[in-house]
Amino acid sequence: MSDDSAIVTRTCATCGFPVSAMRHAATEPPCPRCGQPGSSGGEPRVDATAGQLQVVFYGVELITLQRLAVALRVVDDESTLAGLAAATAPIHQRLATWIERHQDDSVRSVGTTLSTIVKVLLALYVMSEEPAHPEQLRAVITNVVTGRLDQLPLRGRGPCFCASGKRYKKCHGRAR
Repeated sequence: MSDDSAIVTRTCATCGFPVSAMRHAATEPPCPRCGQPGSSGGEPRVDATAGQLQVVFYGVELITLQRLAVALRVVDDESTLAGLAAATAPIHQRLATWIERHQDDSVRSVGTTLSTIVKVLLALYVMSEEPAHPEQLRAVITNVVTGRLDQLPLRGRGPCFCASGKRYKKCHGRAR
């Protein structure tokens, strides 16, 4: 992606929703959640993976997360990103589009990253009975993408998202 067309992710100053825009656009797009025109504030973050995934997963309902978890289990060495995108398309079209745009990455890394994000978001949804807040979503995606699974916004005494049967603090929550 050239510097002229880099995606800039900002947070809406009104509602906290992540807003993506082209770096050199003449005007900022309105917030897709609250509709406030050009309401993003602060310095832009050019973080394509985390920023785009934050937009993809914002406000995803429990049933969609459960279906995605099942669809992402089928990733193996013979899978392709096109096959993964086709498996997720009926469930979540924005995620399928994101997968299609990452054809240069390995299927295993994309599948593992997405599967981990979905499992953590499911754990957060079960704990609070509502979708993850923008701050939680940002923390989950940033920590999963960077491999810091011990810094996720999960309770230490709760079950680990990986379904090992251990508490989070004794499994993935343990500092490495």
